[in-house]
Amino acid sequence: MSRPILVHRFVAYKKFGELALKAECIRHLNQNSLDNRPDNIDIGTYRDIYISIKKGSGTKRLENKTQMNIN
Repeated sequence: MSRPILVHRFVAYKKFGELALKAECIRHLNQNSLDNRPDNIDIGTYRDIYISIKKGSGTKRLENKTQMNIN
């Protein structure tokens, strides 16, 4: 039996391709976990989420992908 996939992970895979599979986590830019629109999904790290929450900038996307620790 196959394992179910979470909607935000599926959306991220459709948007970013294989890079989404290597990402540490999938982020909701507006911090609403029910909002799975492609423009609200980004890939990143748990550190990115912590920083955006701490700064109160949940709607800002990291524009420079080199900031992320994705190999």
